[in-house]
Amino acid sequence: MRAHKGIFWNLKKAIARREANQPLLVRRYAFKGPGKLRLIQLTDLHLDDRTDWDGLQALVDRVNDLRPDIVVFTGDLVCKPDPFVQWEKAAKILRGIQAPSGKFAVRGNHDLLGADQKALRLLYESGFVFLKNRVVRTHAPDGTPVTIGGLDDIYFQDLSRPACLLPMRYTAGIRVVLIHEPVLAKKVPRGTADLILAGHSHAGQVYAPGLWRIWMTKKVGHYLRGFYRVHGMPLYVCAGLGESGPGFRLFCRRELTVFDFSHTRREEL
Repeated sequence: MRAHKGIFWNLKKAIARREANQPLLVRRYAFKGPGKLRLIQLTDLHLDDRTDWDGLQALVDRVNDLRPDIVVFTGDLVCKPDPFVQWEKAAKILRGIQAPSGKFAVRGNHDLLGADQKALRLLYESGFVFLKNRVVRTHAPDGTPVTIGGLDDIYFQDLSRPACLLPMRYTAGIRVVLIHEPVLAKKVPRGTADLILAGHSHAGQVYAPGLWRIWMTKKVGHYLRGFYRVHGMPLYVCAGLGESGPGFRLFCRRELTVFDFSHTRREEL
């Protein structure tokens, strides 16, 4: 039994090393809008004391190279329920993300229990505005109004208050709603968003050869990865940057997503 356990852990480490060497996937999409805006979505970092800090710094550098106006984070900043001793180190690195029109976040299911309740403090110290059933307004560099709403998590219990988004029906400019679990998109009131962003699914995270998914968390529904339409509004589910459950990815690359709004819509870049 002990030998079998050792073989499993060695295999898990080998897979984790293989996947860590896979290049980050940067997906780019363009939307027609009333103004020009670049927004980057990050999600599901699942940070803990075993985080590759050089890798996290490389992620921040990549984000800054893409020159976003706004950066959003759609939950699960931390991973384990154990105390996160080096959270200040993580905050210092994430604070380096540059987004002149703001950084905004919602929390995920792991953030509710993980890191010895340090998740929200880590968000604040990293310069993100936490949106707990809340709507905020900012502006794109060209002056276009941007409204961002965020709903709280529903994994353990439904903490969301979708009615807070209703005023977004009547706001001008670009409207974006942040959620963690994709199924929560069904509760976003119709006509309140030009784009809904979610994470949580890890796009399945672990696939066998032939692209057969062998793991999936709850509260995903059929919203695995990519674009869907919910109440006539586009929902995008990002594959994310970290892992939970089995603790590794297999044939499922980490990704960040770039959304470019402009007067002229283009296809995926």
